[in-house]
Amino acid sequence: MAESGYNAGFIVIKRLSFIMLNQVIEFITHHWIMVSLWLIAGSLLFASISKQGSPSISTQQLITLFNKDHALIIDIRSKAEFNKGHITDALNIPLEQLNKSLHELEKSKNNPIVVVCNAGIQASGASNILKKEGFERVFKLQGGMQSWLADHLPVVQN
Repeated sequence: MAESGYNAGFIVIKRLSFIMLNQVIEFITHHWIMVSLWLIAGSLLFASISKQGSPSISTQQLITLFNKDHALIIDIRSKAEFNKGHITDALNIPLEQLNKSLHELEKSKNNPIVVVCNAGIQASGASNILKKEGFERVFKLQGGMQSWLADHLPVVQN
């Protein structure tokens, strides 16, 4: 008896899945332009995410990297923002001056470098520049200075 109930349930599921598959196929054939656009958008998003280059690290990971591996912290915010509060021993190189200042960083090419911005968004561009110039161990602070301040970590003011 239990076996026939199992078979009946299996048959119902099989029929439902066949009906749903037919509906999906019908939707795709009627809306092929929209489905194509969604597939293209998804592919572009995936490609963009996979090219982001440098991994993001948390504030605690930054502290560990700084203490253990003597990571260089590069703050790419403006001089005014940097002076309002920055991570101890951070080097201020505003994003628009990064290309001109690469020669200053040559001695740190083998050290880990952590790029810090305000919210963690602009750090991607700066870390990509560093990666292209041969810096291999480049990281971004996830959430930037906002996450550092949210974690109530110390800042230095000039």
